[in-house]
Amino acid sequence: MSTSIVGVVILARNANYFFSQASEKIRQSEVVPAEILERGVISAVGIFLMLPGPVVNLLALCILYPPVTRLVSLLVYKYLQRTRA
Repeated sequence: MSTSIVGVVILARNANYFFSQASEKIRQSEVVPAEILERGVISAVGIFLMLPGPVVNLLALCILYPPVTRLVSLLVYKYLQRTRA
């Protein structure tokens, strides 16, 4: 229950910024920068925390660790660059 509340707070604080910035970059036909993708990864963590189960919560907390957040966002960034080519 408490992780769901934390997930809602994380999602509320990050999702709006991520979607507005990402949609602007997509409208301009640009790849979304890694800094904006970090907000998307943190928004995904909020969704993971709302899901039931200790394994998902542990995964979310691991992704929330800043070096892991950067790594995941860079992997998504490289994937997006590769699919645009």
